[in-house]
Amino acid sequence: MKILWFCSIAVILLLSLPISNALAQQSTTGPEPPPGIDRGIRVDKRSQTLADMVPAYNWHHGCGPTAVGMVVGFWDLIGPDLVPGDASTQTTEVNAMIADDSNYPICGAANSDHYQDYSCPIDYSPDLFPDRSETGGAHTDICVGDYMKTSQSAYGNRYGWSWFSDISVGFTGYLDQAAPGLIPDVNNYDFSSFSFEDYKAEIDNLRPVVFLVDTDGDGSTDHFVTGVAYDEATTEYGIYDTWDSNLHWFQWRQIAPGISWGIYGVTTFGGIDWTRPYYVLDTIMSEDTDGDLFHETGDTIQVYFSLINYGMTASGAVISLTSDNPDVVYITQSINFAAIDGSGTSTDNAGQPLEFIIPETINPGYDSFFVTIESDGGSHSDTFGFEEVIGRARVLLVDDEVGDRNSS
Repeated sequence: MKILWFCSIAVILLLSLPISNALAQQSTTGPEPPPGIDRGIRVDKRSQTLADMVPAYNWHHGCGPTAVGMVVGFWDLIGPDLVPGDASTQTTEVNAMIADDSNYPICGAANSDHYQDYSCPIDYSPDLFPDRSETGGAHTDICVGDYMKTSQSAYGNRYGWSWFSDISVGFTGYLDQAAPGLIPDVNNYDFSSFSFEDYKAEIDNLRPVVFLVDTDGDGSTDHFVTGVAYDEATTEYGIYDTWDSNLHWFQWRQIAPGISWGIYGVTTFGGIDWTRPYYVLDTIMSEDTDGDLFHETGDTIQVYFSLINYGMTASGAVISLTSDNPDVVYITQSINFAAIDGSGTSTDNAGQPLEFIIPETINPGYDSFFVTIESDGGSHSDTFGFEEVIGRARVLLVDDEVGDRNSS
């Protein structure tokens, strides 16, 4: 009898919990941001960021699979092939990886895919319509959304909804399909178990994360986002929010009523090796050898750069300079590096500049130049572009009032 009494008390306490706790592990947002929320767009942040390395995807049948999909896209770019084609932009293949709709997101189609089987019929709170996760006939899991149980009514998910506990399953399930043999290290943490210092360590070690947050400050979780940056001075975390391609900044705070963008939990992703170099051009500058700061006809121009290789070490690298102007005359068009060290190592060409001469035939204006890095017997190639002001404009001033004054 005592046991029954205590169980009854436990049930009463559970039912009396505020709705924010009952929904504290699920996303509920749709393809558009809730009206009136803080979008958190900032400029000129002095921060540590992976924003240039992580592809920014927009909401595709759920914020959960979209946020996880950005992590998959990141690892595809620097590690094993996980997505067909180029994952740096949101292609049809990327969408199929996130939540497959056979490129035909209209309910009633004859095909069986994530959208037809689980999104349809489209349901929004408070409605929860049975889909094929309950009625049967669903396809075998093939995309992140499938493995995450996104939109599946059998798991209490309306259209686009997902559970925090299924983030890791969505990632590992898809990776096991796309690259069998990989054993990623994926972990879920609630806010109290994951500090800002922990988050900084993930970003510093080039590992984007996924957050579950409360965008509108009502105390209930509603949205998954991809963490790609931090600002130590302001204790802010920078994210891709799945609603556009901008970087958004918010205070590092725990979920609570009245706290917009409060964090409920974090999912970290590791254990995947880089399989190619990944360069970020840190600086590039050109010097005029005659020292007058103008790049004029006949001048020799020396180009210096500094880059960071975040990926694996590149072997037998050749770095070349080209231009879209065929009249440019090259003195040193390419330089060789036995190796360009990886894992965040910086490399520059101090002492061995790329050089060209501005010919007499060039008219003043902007010209495009390109630095190409090719390594490992041609297996890896990356190109970076920059603009140069070539030539000094000559202006002849004519006072057309002189004649009038002389004739008076």
